Amino acid sequence: MKGTLIADSRSRRLHQLSGALDDDVSFGYGLLGTIHRGTNFTTTRDLVGPNVWKTTVLDVKIDGRIAFLKR
Repeated sequence: MKGTLIADSRSRRLHQLSGALDDDVSFGYGLLGTIHRGTNFTTTRDLVGPNVWKTTVLDVKIDGRIAFLKR
């Protein structure tokens, strides 16, 4: 996984975090599931009031397959 992290240096708070998978990720040798290369996410937090940070952007793209096992 590769990504970036941007922090607000004055308040020492996370501002933006993003990442993407470089390779496929398999679970249970690929039998239980696989998350494909290119899957990515981005989240952004902004100062909305005095010392109040809120998540303003949450973007997630997951491409893959998973086996659901019911007991």
